[in-house]
Amino acid sequence: MKQIIFLLVSPMVLVMLFCSFAGVNSTMPNDNKEVELIKRSGGTRSATITEVYANINDGIVTVEIINYSGSVWVYIEGSEGIQQEVMQVSEAGLITLDISALPAGSYYLCITLDNGQYEGFIEK
Repeated sequence: MKQIIFLLVSPMVLVMLFCSFAGVNSTMPNDNKEVELIKRSGGTRSATITEVYANINDGIVTVEIINYSGSVWVYIEGSEGIQQEVMQVSEAGLITLDISALPAGSYYLCITLDNGQYEGFIEK
């Protein structure tokens, strides 16, 4: 009976140990920052929920769109410059904008879809 309990508990202990050691490198710099997006306007209801995420890493803004087909307009504006991208997405898409040439500062991010508009701010 003790052997059965040991066999059942030992994988869980190994997973817990692995997870605790996986966090050891958390002191290394991680430049990947999630951008908080707010949905400002809605559109027509659909059977699926569109998900929109944005991240910035090393001067590259990545916008991920899930459960959406249609046009996407991504606009980044600051006092020192503008970057924009327009593309067509089918079911899911990944859009990247290189803002590494823009000077440090605060930038406004606007993502416009047929079924809504998402806004956020980026610190570079």
